[in-house]
Amino acid sequence: MTPRLLALTLLALLVFPAFAQQPRNELAASFGRSEFDQLGDAPAVGLSYNRFWTRMVSMRFGAFVASEDLNEDGGNKRVGAYHASVEVHFLRERVLSPFVSVGGALAFSRVEHPNSDFTASDTLLTPIVGAGIDLTITPQFALGADAHYIKYDAETDLGDRFGTTLDPLTVLVSAKYRF
Repeated sequence: MTPRLLALTLLALLVFPAFAQQPRNELAASFGRSEFDQLGDAPAVGLSYNRFWTRMVSMRFGAFVASEDLNEDGGNKRVGAYHASVEVHFLRERVLSPFVSVGGALAFSRVEHPNSDFTASDTLLTPIVGAGIDLTITPQFALGADAHYIKYDAETDLGDRFGTTLDPLTVLVSAKYRF
């Protein structure tokens, strides 16, 4: 695909309306990865409900969790969040619709090392910010990609004697059902 053809295709997706009437509710199932400052990365899954109050503004309630085995002994790390955020969707009536979000999250973490009997967990109420883009397939179905960032320094020692900085950046790809 030539750069000119790619540019024209993206322009057409932004310019042409997707559908005249957009549904006000949206359920999303998401899959992706979380990258942590000191714990590496892990596969992530999420679920969310989004209620549109106007054509551009919505409120999202959701949760995501990233979990991965630390070693073959059965150790595990799990980090996630329950969140509520306000989103602004630019060009929602178009095929491609970018959005930004800001809100609050109850972040949680748990690290288990069964051989050493070490288990630690922590929760923290913290801000969450995000951005993403939706691709409208039909009035009831869309695909999306978004990234969420949480400023999260675990107060509990999660394996590092000086504390653990998590600061997860979670990138998710979603299937969205609108009704």
